[in-house]
Amino acid sequence: MRWSKELKARLEANDLVDTATHQVATQEDLLALLDANLGVAIIPDGASATNGFRRIPLMRLELARTVSAYTVAGRRRAVACATLLNLLRAADWSFDARTAQQGRAH
Repeated sequence: MRWSKELKARLEANDLVDTATHQVATQEDLLALLDANLGVAIIPDGASATNGFRRIPLMRLELARTVSAYTVAGRRRAVACATLLNLLRAADWSFDARTAQQGRAH
C-alpha cells in the first residue's frame, strides 16, 4: 500500500528503523494487542478508550487521514443525520499538518 511505504519512510526519517506494520479491523483489536504488550501503535488524538496506555505525541510525523460519510441515495434522512451532513459539507477542510502539530507542541 502506498501509505504504508510513506509511513515507513517517515518513521525511518525519525530514526525509527526495522519497523513492521500491521492493520487491525477494530480499535478493540488494537487495544487488546497493546494490552498484551505486542507492539506500539499510532492512533489519532481523539481515539477513545485508551486510558491506561502511555501516549507520546509525534511532533515531526505529519500524518493525515481521510474520513468519509456515506448515506443511501434517495432515502429520507433523520434530522440529526441531515444536520451532521450539512455541517460536514459547510466546514473548512483545508488542513496543514505542520500548523496543527506546532499548535500542540508543549
